[in-house]
Amino acid sequence: MILYTVLGGYPPFNENSISDLLRVVKAGNYKFHPIYWSNISKEATTLITSFLTVDPRKRLSAKQGLQSQWMTQDGSCLLLNDLGDNLYKFKSFNGKRKLRAAVRATIVTNRMERIHSSF
Repeated sequence: MILYTVLGGYPPFNENSISDLLRVVKAGNYKFHPIYWSNISKEATTLITSFLTVDPRKRLSAKQGLQSQWMTQDGSCLLLNDLGDNLYKFKSFNGKRKLRAAVRATIVTNRMERIHSSF
């Protein structure tokens, strides 16, 4: 998930409710959207697909991933890729995450204040 998020700029599973999130994770339901993934190599998407395999017996281990073609290739080819859209999406995702965390913290604080004032 981390590699998908870093390269694509957004998480592979992003649902609004926990039940929906669990459903899509269990189904392995994710996509490589062309707008963000067209500049990402086939080797990288193959590695990500191997990591996001639902069946743990078929899923690639971290050690195996480090030995993959994408991880062992010369990094100079990466300099040719423009990932500007992905970076923008990643910044947007990070901002949303921070906003959600702030909202949750406010909700928890308000609940604690209500509980404390009832004593």
